[in-house]
Amino acid sequence: MLESGIQWIEEFYIIAIKDTEEKEMTQINWNQFKVFKQEYSNRMGFDNFQLLLEFIRSVDNLISPDEMLDILMDDELSRQMVEKRGISDVIQLEEHLYQQYRR
Repeated sequence: MLESGIQWIEEFYIIAIKDTEEKEMTQINWNQFKVFKQEYSNRMGFDNFQLLLEFIRSVDNLISPDEMLDILMDDELSRQMVEKRGISDVIQLEEHLYQQYRR
């Protein structure tokens, strides 16, 4: 059951892997992000970073801002996006998410 769930997730948006602590870690699948970006067609006027946040959130609605920030900081390109916006902790990410969905 768990294997089929992970396989489904891998096919659609992310690749789940185990880190050294046996904690499930998520990595951004940029090819799937490109597909998501095309399908989403930027209906809300989001920039690439906001689309990336929506992409990560759409994978699992129960993901916490802590997990989201870990995912973003684990990838070089997304880390640059985070740093460009001056986001350095979970509180700032939460504020950014609040502003994004408040519109």
